[in-house]
Amino acid sequence: NVSGITTRFIQGSHDETHKINGGVVLGEIIDNARSDMIYEGQDKADVVINGVKIRMRHPGGGVSKYRSRSIQNTIDSMSSGNKPKLIAEGHYHKSYYCIYRNVHALLVPALCFQSQFMERKDVSNVMGFYDVDIYADDKGDIQYITPREHLFNESQVKKDDFRKTKRLVIK
Repeated sequence: NVSGITTRFIQGSHDETHKINGGVVLGEIIDNARSDMIYEGQDKADVVINGVKIRMRHPGGGVSKYRSRSIQNTIDSMSSGNKPKLIAEGHYHKSYYCIYRNVHALLVPALCFQSQFMERKDVSNVMGFYDVDIYADDKGDIQYITPREHLFNESQVKKDDFRKTKRLVIK
């Protein structure tokens, strides 16, 4: 953990597999074990930080050839009175930023290698993350935003790093 930083997170489809197969909600275990990490739910959560409504979302479905399509479809489906100011959407292993219907939107890259399934289906995998500065007014409206994309390639990732993790013991 990093001193002074709290991480609010959701789970995605791969995490949900553990709940389906064994009744384990990993997000709850992490939340209980780490005071700096707050589990917000499965697939979707709205959080308000300094008055700004931010939606975290992990949808299902396949990947479009066009990066903007999935996030625009998501925003199109939102009613005007229920839109967040920022949406950060995972699942697609892509990186993209746009403003659409007055919503700032991020497709969040992956933190894993391209899977054998993705390779077989000719689906690219973008690895990385965003850090974002948001400047908002007193009403929570974003005045300007600075999304910084940090991308890396396979040569920058420690191969089989997951094998070196500490064992999780649930008591």
